[in-house]
Amino acid sequence: MIGAVFHAGRGLERRPLIYPTLYKALVFTLLVVSLNVIEHAIEGLWTGKGLAGGFAEFVAREPHELLSGSLVLLVALIPFFAVKELGRGFGRARIRALLFHERTGQFLEGEK
Repeated sequence: MIGAVFHAGRGLERRPLIYPTLYKALVFTLLVVSLNVIEHAIEGLWTGKGLAGGFAEFVAREPHELLSGSLVLLVALIPFFAVKELGRGFGRARIRALLFHERTGQFLEGEK
């Protein structure tokens, strides 16, 4: 919703769907990581360690742990944004029909 409010990826709408998909997944990953840092800072305030204490607790984790968590999130978000972009390209009704309705002759013709 935040990305929609700020029109994230609007300049990529005419490009192939892979570009806005990867861009939005990357931007959302960075947003989640940023919010995680803020969450730790607020947790530090709540527990009496202060902002710096909460932030220090976040960065005290190993760099590979932070990177791997971010990569897992990025990879998990790619299918999410891919389906959203396909819905934008084909129309939500067509995607919904493909996913949730019994496939009839028109959908099966491409499988022959």
